[in-house]
Amino acid sequence: MLRWCVVILSALPVCLQPLCSGQPARAQKAALPAASASVDVAALRRELLVLINEQRARVGAPPVALDDLANRVAEAHALDMAQYNYISHWNRDGWPPYLRYGQRGGTDYVAENVSMLSGLSPRATFAEVKAAALRLHQMMHDETPPNDGHRRTILNPEHTHVGLGVAVVGREFRMAQEFLSRYVHFDPLPTKARPTERLTVAGQLLNPDEVSFYGASVYHEPLPQSMTLDQLRQPRAYALPEKSRLLKPRLADGSQYLDGTAGEIEVGDRGRFKFELTFPKHAPGVYTTVIFVRRGTAGNPFPGAGFSVWVE
Repeated sequence: MLRWCVVILSALPVCLQPLCSGQPARAQKAALPAASASVDVAALRRELLVLINEQRARVGAPPVALDDLANRVAEAHALDMAQYNYISHWNRDGWPPYLRYGQRGGTDYVAENVSMLSGLSPRATFAEVKAAALRLHQMMHDETPPNDGHRRTILNPEHTHVGLGVAVVGREFRMAQEFLSRYVHFDPLPTKARPTERLTVAGQLLNPDEVSFYGASVYHEPLPQSMTLDQLRQPRAYALPEKSRLLKPRLADGSQYLDGTAGEIEVGDRGRFKFELTFPKHAPGVYTTVIFVRRGTAGNPFPGAGFSVWVE
């Protein structure tokens, strides 16, 4: 008998206050079941993308496009979850979605959905696997408030791209969806740094006629630790760390914000920006920077880019 299991494991919202106010070792591997059912991943991605964009169109959200890097990140996570029979936003190294994407060079803001099916026939045809994937996605789309985290991620109008990963191992099917918000192009950035380094972050808004630069938040968390399968099997949503530092556009007229500062980010013509990141010697860890943009000059800010730097 098939056991459908869709766990509400989508990202918690990111909030920004108004401006005026070395990788750890993996856990010991167990014997893995062999992958069984044959899956045409490219064909399945196309089917899912059509369904996603039909659903987005019905609520007036623009379509999303497939992204190669996000596809690879989603595929790797789906395979790991299927091989080790768990479902989580973290992998066995303890890496959340933004770190898995960021450490492979991704610089977009990412929001992840994951879902699973146990009990798939080892002799399942591609048509049966496709039906399972479409059914899992439809179940996420059909959620109702307040437990509608997957649905809100699928239909978020600020998302521009998506990565889709599926995996079948034995009787286990897993699917990962990495929805991206891409509004910024960065000059080349490292994914690793050492404490006391100063990193210059520079970039350009992709469409400065539609969105404007608002600010940035830098989130710090300890270096991740490997997780046991029991830990990974405990369903929980993920969010960026509570500890963060707000960076504001520099005020050019000599005025100050309410906190007494004049801002840290140089913002120029056509959405060009530059600022410096510093990493205290006593605080190694993961530093994740989220760039916030807004429609025009008066819209609500939303995450438009993000990157993570591993510091030790």
